[in-house]
Amino acid sequence: MCEAQLKGIAEGFLAGYSDGNPSIVREVRGEQLLQLLETAYLHHQLLRQEELAREDTIRYGSKEAITTRLFGLCHALKQFATSRLSEL
Repeated sequence: MCEAQLKGIAEGFLAGYSDGNPSIVREVRGEQLLQLLETAYLHHQLLRQEELAREDTIRYGSKEAITTRLFGLCHALKQFATSRLSEL
């Protein structure tokens, strides 16, 4: 519901944090890419398990929820690749 607002806040934060320094922007974008990849990998690993541990179900939800989130992460990675990799 608030995706556009959160993205706007994040962009404003990055602009203020980097103060126009492209090197800082590249570092932040690199960390963003790593976070997306790590989260997608974790979700993939959870889906490969025969059964989810109770703690994993509490933290990540059912396998259906994890699958839905993984598709969203893949979409986010594709968007990142098309819109942000030029900054790296």
